[in-house]
Amino acid sequence: MLARALAADIGADHEGLDPHRHFAVALFDGLAMREEAASALLAESLEGIPLLGGSAGDDLRFKETRVFCNGVAATNAAVVILAETARPFTVLKHQHFTSTSRSVVVTHVDPSTRRVYELDGLPAAEAYARALGVTMSELHDELTFMNPLVFSCNGELYVRSIQRIEPDGSIVFYCGVEEGVVLTVGGHRPMASSLATDLAELQRRPASFMLTFNCILRALEAKKTSCAADLSDNLRSASATSIGFDTYGEQLAGLHINQTLVAVAIHG
Repeated sequence: MLARALAADIGADHEGLDPHRHFAVALFDGLAMREEAASALLAESLEGIPLLGGSAGDDLRFKETRVFCNGVAATNAAVVILAETARPFTVLKHQHFTSTSRSVVVTHVDPSTRRVYELDGLPAAEAYARALGVTMSELHDELTFMNPLVFSCNGELYVRSIQRIEPDGSIVFYCGVEEGVVLTVGGHRPMASSLATDLAELQRRPASFMLTFNCILRALEAKKTSCAADLSDNLRSASATSIGFDTYGEQLAGLHINQTLVAVAIHG
C-alpha cells in the first residue's frame, strides 16, 4: 500500500498519519497524460491526507517532460513526497475565473486523449462558439485562452482549459473531461485583486514558507496583462519565503486542474 510505504520512509506508522501534521506532494510527467487516474488513486490511498502538486513542463515546447528522484530524471513517471510538520499548515486553491450562465454538456469524448468531439450533441467547436456568442471563424487561440470552461463540484469551481481546436471541430483539453459533465464558460476576475482576496486570511497570519504550483497559462496571462509584479507582491505579503513552479496542470485532492494556483503554506 502506497500510504504505508510513504509513512515508513519518514519513520511513521501508517495508522498514525494525521491530516493536521502530514501532507503529500505529487509531481507528474506533464506529457504522460496520466494525472487524472493517478491523482485519484493517490488520494484514495492517502485516506484524507492533503494532496497537492503539479505536472512538469518544458517551456511550452510539448516535446518531453521529466520528474527527478534519487538521481534519476524519468519520463512516464511520478514522484510522491510525504511531508510531516509540527507546524500548522494550509493548503490553498486559487483561480480567478467565475461561472457564467452559458453552459454546454459533454456528449462525446475520448478520455484517453482528452479530446471532446461533441458538446450538446454538436461538433464541440461549434457548440463552444455558440456559447461564446461568436462565429466559428472568430475562434482563435487568444479567445480560447481567455475563455476556458469550468465545472462545479461541491461548491468549488475547477477550470478545464482548451489546448487546441482540431480541423474536424473537436477540442483537445489540457486535462480530462468526462462525458455527461456540464461545463460553463468561465467569467473573469482581475488576477491580482482576486489573488489578494484569496490570500487575505493567510496574510493575517503570514506563512514562514510556501510551496506553490502555478499553471503556466496563468503565467502567460499575467505577462499579457502586465500584472506579474502585483501577483508576486501578493505572494510575498503572504509568506516570508516561497518557492514555486509553473506547471502543465495542478493536482489537488485527487483532481487534475488547469489555470489554477495550488499551494501549501506552513505557518509559524
